[in-house]
Amino acid sequence: LLLEDAPAGFLAYTVAQEQHPITIEQLAEAATMPTLIIWGENDTWVNIRVGNAMKERLPNVRMVVYPNVGHLPMEENTAQFNADLIAFLAE
Repeated sequence: LLLEDAPAGFLAYTVAQEQHPITIEQLAEAATMPTLIIWGENDTWVNIRVGNAMKERLPNVRMVVYPNVGHLPMEENTAQFNADLIAFLAE
């Protein structure tokens, strides 16, 4: 949200999702590459059950859950997030 035009991009994404929602099943069909899901255990915006459902249905997925972290793990635990992302990309 600190990037230029981030709020406008987020709003456009939200509107698109409302008009053309994507199901987990559709996402699973489209996800053909390795996928990393990083979730905050204490996320109160999107329950961790959503992440777990994605983990169960998507092919070739790895999920990392950060304890004591909420909806923004990339901001709440930046060092670990970056380390996990870099390690995943290096694979």
